[in-house]
Parts: sequence; structure tokens; C-alpha cells
Amino acid sequence: MYRIQFMFLYNIYCFTNGQQMYMSLQDRVNNNGVDSSDLYQYSNLGNYGEARQENNGVKLSHTDSMATTLEESIKRIGMLEEKLRAYDKDSMRIKLLQEKLLATEELTQKHSYRINMLEKRLQKSENLRRIQVNVLQRRLKVFENRFRVAEEHLSHLDDFEVRLRRGEQHQSEFTSESRRRSRTDRPIPNAVYLQNNKLMPATEGFVSIGAKSSNYKEKAKTGQPLSRGKLTSDYISKGLRDRRNVQHLRIGFSALQNQHGEIVHVGETIIYHNVLFNEDGAFDSSTGMYRCPVSGVYFFIFTVCSANSRRIHATLVLNGQEKFEVFGGVGTDNTYLHDSVGTGSAILRCHAGDLVWTRVLGGETIGRLTSFTGFLIWGDSQSS
Repeated sequence: MYRIQFMFLYNIYCFTNGQQMYMSLQDRVNNNGVDSSDLYQYSNLGNYGEARQENNGVKLSHTDSMATTLEESIKRIGMLEEKLRAYDKDSMRIKLLQEKLLATEELTQKHSYRINMLEKRLQKSENLRRIQVNVLQRRLKVFENRFRVAEEHLSHLDDFEVRLRRGEQHQSEFTSESRRRSRTDRPIPNAVYLQNNKLMPATEGFVSIGAKSSNYKEKAKTGQPLSRGKLTSDYISKGLRDRRNVQHLRIGFSALQNQHGEIVHVGETIIYHNVLFNEDGAFDSSTGMYRCPVSGVYFFIFTVCSANSRRIHATLVLNGQEKFEVFGGVGTDNTYLHDSVGTGSAILRCHAGDLVWTRVLGGETIGRLTSFTGFLIWGDSQSS
């Protein structure tokens, strides 16, 4: 089919080309005077296509082969077109897959962002849990410390109960003894009573101011009962003078521990570095001891402070005898631990030369608020 079309088109081309050449020569003859021999030469050009058709018969086989190759090329082109269509389909699939891949990447990014947010929340929750655990552990330690302090206080209360019972027993014994003594008619020393407007001793043992000792002894031996009257003004004035002489002395001291967290040991005497008052010089800051200058009644107050969240237990000692104990514990405000102080005071009768100091019973460190103070309330007249 392709061969017939090719031959038909080729013959038409040859015929039309020969006719055109003949017409051009005819015009030249008419116009330019061309020779008739030339015209004859070109008169046969009308049959040029037919001559060429006869001469090209040999080449038909070659044309057939070219047609077959053309058909094969057309088939190949068709196959290539089919492959191209398949490639187009594959490209469309690839585009769809790329779009799906982009969508999956976006989803993975969203999921990774959510995972990061969840990890952050998990970390925050873990941190909060750790903080809560730490707070609970601190509270547990605080409660344990409180429980220990309560146990120690309970033991102190038991000791105090025992001491209170002993004191009550001693007091009952003392009251019974005082009642027994009150029943006996014992004279009051250094007292003179008035009877019938005369100075006379009540019984033996009295000193009569202004009376002779011989008359006093003779009258005392008679044992005449005398009614008690008023004290003489001389005796009252003498007692007041003795009391004023003792009270005129400035006796007292006050010392403070100004170093926070000083290390101490059990049984050790507490040393006070800052002496606030010590006019009589009876307090020795190097040893931490106070030597009573006169006999009388003294007031002592002792405050102990804990340090570094450690408990401290101390006592006040008079001539080696423990008089009262104080305890510095560990306080809390439900979150943090802090130091606390314990204070004790007592009124004691002391003699001239007695030593008073403070001693550690338990603990390792003391705070800077630890203090020791004492002063004379009244002194005995004989010590002046």
C-alpha cells in the first residue's frame, strides 16, 4: 500500500516537472527566437515521467525493501508510543506516590511534634514527681525528728515526774518536820521582847540590847514565862544595816556565745567568748565558771541554741551537781529545718566560793545565741 502511494506521487512529480520544462522552452522560442532543433530536443520532455517510470522498474525491489523497513519503523514507533504511554502511566503513578510520600512526611512531622510534646510533658511530670518525692522525704525526716524530740521530751517528762515525786516526798517530810518543830517552844535568836514596858529576854538564847549579860543569865535561869511583844527598833535597824551592806555589792554576770556552730563534746564545759557584764570579776571567761563571791540566794538563767540543724542537750551544774537541764532541738515550718533554743532558770542558795557552770550532755555543735546569766537576789548578813 505504501509502495503504490509512493509510485503514484513520484509519477505525478515527474509529469508535472516535464510539462513545466516544455512550456518554458516554448516561451523562449516564441519570445527569444530559439532554434527549432532545440525545441525538438525538448519536445520529448512530456514523456519524461514515462521514461523515468520505465527506467525505475529496476529500483522497485529496493523501494519494497524500504517500504518494509518503513513498516517496521512504524511498528516500532507504535511500540514506542505504547511504551511511552506506559511510561506516562508510570510517571502518573510516580507522581501519586510522591504526593502520598509528601503526605506521609507531613504526617510523620506532625506525629514527631506530638511525640516531642508528650516527651516534654513526661519530663515535666517526672520533675514534679521528683520534687514531690523530695518534699515528702523532707517531711518524713521532719516527722522523724519531731518523733525523736517527742520521745526525748517524754523521757524528760518521766524524769521530771520522778523528780517531782521525790520533791513531793521531801516536801511532805519537810512539812512534817516543820510541824514537829513548830510544836516546840524554841526561841527566835537575836530578839528582845517588851513586857510591862521593860526590856526582858523571852527565854534562854536571846540577846538583850542594853542589858547586862549577868542579869540576862540569871533571869533566864528562872524560866519565867513571858508574853511576846514587839521587836525593838534597835534590832530592826541592825538587821536592815546588815542587809544593806550585802545588797550594796554589785554581784552578777552575763556572757554570750558569739561563735555559731562551735564543736563541743559530751561532758565538756561550755566556754563563753563574749562577756557582757562582770563587774565583780567572779566569772572566768577562759573556763566558763562563775565563783560566788558571797553567800546568799542567786538567780541563774541558761539558754542553749542548736546549730547546723543538730540537737544540743546541756545542764547547769553547781559544785558538780546538775540542777536543771535545757534542750535545743530542731524546728520546722513544714518545708525547711531551722535551729531552735531551749531556756531554763532556777533560784539557788549558794555559799561563798561555790562554782557554777554549764556542761554539755549531748550533741555536737552549739549556736551563737547560747547565753549564761546570774546575779545575787539577796545575801546572808554573815557573809558581809
